[in-house]
Amino acid sequence: MAPERSRKGSTLTLLLIFWSRFSASRAQSSGSDTRILGMRLERSDKPASTSHDGIIQVTEESDIQLRFYGLQISIDTWERIRFVEQSEEMNSTCADFTKDISIRTNMTVHGQGTSGVLGLRIKPLRKSESRRDYALCVRSSPDGKWSLLGENDGKLRVVEEKRYLLPVWLQVIIISCLLALSGMFSGLNLGLMALDPMELRIVQSSGTEKEKKYASKIEPIRRKGNYLLCSLLLGNVLVNTTLTILIDDLIGSGLAAVVASTIGIVIFGEIVPQALCSRHGLAVGANTILLTKFFMLLTFPLSFPISKLLDCVLGQEIGTVYNREKLVEMLKVTAPYNDLVKEEMNMIQGALELRTKTVEGIMTPLSDCFMINSDTVLDFNTMSEIMEKGYTRIPVYEGEQSNIVDILLVKDLAFVDPDDCTTLKTVTRFYNHPVHFVFHDTKLDCMLEEFKKGEVQLFFVIQKHSVSLKGFDLSVCVSSEVNLFSPSQISEKVLLRILKHPDVIQEIKFNENNKKSAHHYLYLRGRAVDFFILILQGRVEVEAGSENMKFETGPFSFYGVMALSLRSPPHIGGLNRSVSLSYTDHSEPQSISSTQPAYTPDFNVRALADLQFVKITRSQYQHGLMVSRLDSSPQCLDGGHGPADDSTTSALHPSSEHTDEMTSLLNEQNSRTQDHS
Repeated sequence: MAPERSRKGSTLTLLLIFWSRFSASRAQSSGSDTRILGMRLERSDKPASTSHDGIIQVTEESDIQLRFYGLQISIDTWERIRFVEQSEEMNSTCADFTKDISIRTNMTVHGQGTSGVLGLRIKPLRKSESRRDYALCVRSSPDGKWSLLGENDGKLRVVEEKRYLLPVWLQVIIISCLLALSGMFSGLNLGLMALDPMELRIVQSSGTEKEKKYASKIEPIRRKGNYLLCSLLLGNVLVNTTLTILIDDLIGSGLAAVVASTIGIVIFGEIVPQALCSRHGLAVGANTILLTKFFMLLTFPLSFPISKLLDCVLGQEIGTVYNREKLVEMLKVTAPYNDLVKEEMNMIQGALELRTKTVEGIMTPLSDCFMINSDTVLDFNTMSEIMEKGYTRIPVYEGEQSNIVDILLVKDLAFVDPDDCTTLKTVTRFYNHPVHFVFHDTKLDCMLEEFKKGEVQLFFVIQKHSVSLKGFDLSVCVSSEVNLFSPSQISEKVLLRILKHPDVIQEIKFNENNKKSAHHYLYLRGRAVDFFILILQGRVEVEAGSENMKFETGPFSFYGVMALSLRSPPHIGGLNRSVSLSYTDHSEPQSISSTQPAYTPDFNVRALADLQFVKITRSQYQHGLMVSRLDSSPQCLDGGHGPADDSTTSALHPSSEHTDEMTSLLNEQNSRTQDHS
């Protein structure tokens, strides 16, 4: 019973509440007229919106529909709605109604008189205005007073209509064309400028027919590199600026315009065209050559002066030029993509490295060579072995394999009978073929020239040693080449001592960057000298005569003989050895040089490469001459023929070595002489 009673009580309470509200609504409706509570925008034929503070914003010269909310709204409620211009002096009453907003008759009522839609016509703003605010005025009855609807619920704002630079459809077409031009300029800037002038010339000569045609069209304008660059950049900047302005006018300023212009320029104006032209720049540049020339002509007043300024500042564009090393490396890098076979690559690489490689890098080691001892007997087995090897020229050594003495040509064995057991030495001495040697650092281009002469087909590579380590052999060369150093003038051991002096063998490092450096000149015309020079390694240029005739010389050429032969000391056979020992290395040359006239050459000698040469001063030569004459004199300190040669020779320089080393060198010379004999 308790639950049923509670259910009946709640139902009765709800009925009483609904009855009281219905009675109140009827009483209010019978006691008052139409009441407008607010409005909202329903429709507009031009851009319209609602601001963040609830004010309705519409565009001038537009037709709009507003929905009004309230009580007892009927079709003739439009007569009780007006708008007034909002100002700071306004109060709750409405004074003058505006004529800028015209209200259409007959309101469409919805929802039992709680809302209705009313059409309005917004007239243009005044010329000096960009917007104007209006307030809603209503009255409850036809004879009632007009009252202002407060707050923002009754406000209407009319804004200026946005004016486009061009019709929208035309702007869309122009923006599409500008995007295409932007992409073209960006692509041509990368494609054309990446085409090197040298590369275009190569394509014109060795490309396909289509490539030759394209290169012939592009090469004339690509030759004017800075002018083309300025024209393309100015055109690109002009197009991108115009494109940004049109997009901003079409979309409106703000984030949307920035995003739209950025996406359009980056994707369609940069990425896509540059990716295309980087691979097909030759074809794209040739097919758009007329458009490129048109823009070069259009931007001529500005781009041509700038290009001339760049030419003056940066200089003429030469293009990419590869030296020998870069060209070889380029062939190696592009080997997987070109049509050269391995053998062709090796031939090209070898030809390019001909001037840089030496014979040491390509020679065949003696351990891999087929060689025959000079004492070998030419029997059947030996001759069969020679024929099996298949070589036409065979080195012949004596003793050690490094001591090559002859060359055997296979055709020399044509008349040799194996049954005679002739020694190989007999055959080689009969034909006496010359053996040619070459230093290990000789360049391959020099060797190619020698082989092209056809006189030599086989060279033996030897290691180049410093001349100072073979002083005795050098002394023989000097004494045989120059009469002033002949044994009748200076003895061999004194000459050897002179050549072993630390200042006699000198070197000059050639400077490629400054070939006319004063450091390279050994003799200068008109400058007095007191030394003699013999070239050991390298080449020099000699400029002589009144006509300045020039010629080049190499090793074992000598100059300055008259600097030593101007005045020789008198014969001092009557001078005893004790006097000669009183001379020192410092006092004697000074006393001699002070009395000798200077030698002034009438020629120039300049180094053309790294040099190694012998330089003997007049004081050294005359001191050696004096010691040699003392050695040949029969007078000694004790009146006999004592062995005083060693002490005499030591007076040549305080740092001279002991006589034991001299004796060993002389003994070595004697042993060599006996071996050759």
